[in-house]
Amino acid sequence: IKIMPAYEDVVRAFNIDAKDFYVDAWDHTNVRQYKGKHPAEKPLNLLELIIKTSSYEGDIVLDTFSGSGSTLISSLKLNRRAVGIEIEEHWVRYAAKRMNGNNRDKLFKKEKTKTQNKEIDIDNLRRGDREI
Repeated sequence: IKIMPAYEDVVRAFNIDAKDFYVDAWDHTNVRQYKGKHPAEKPLNLLELIIKTSSYEGDIVLDTFSGSGSTLISSLKLNRRAVGIEIEEHWVRYAAKRMNGNNRDKLFKKEKTKTQNKEIDIDNLRRGDREI
């Protein structure tokens, strides 16, 4: 069929490392409750597995409901670029502080990329056509 793109143009990553245990059903512990926890926060190790398995270094990971920023943190940690979209200002600020906060060195143990070295300027974040 002539309208079909070339296979190489549409194939996506599925990176499984033989040294990592792999099964079809993943079992990860939920994020424990704490004051101020986002109601749908996912464990970083689960997000890292999903991102590592389904993307390549340098790819862009889009999280359209970024909440507390766990997907963004996991993406940057694995040398992916990340875009987060969140409608609630509280969670945008929370995620930005989390990414800039004291845990930054613990989160990014590897050599930092240019993206990871950039601080997120939460005072100049924009929401649509107005600043938040």
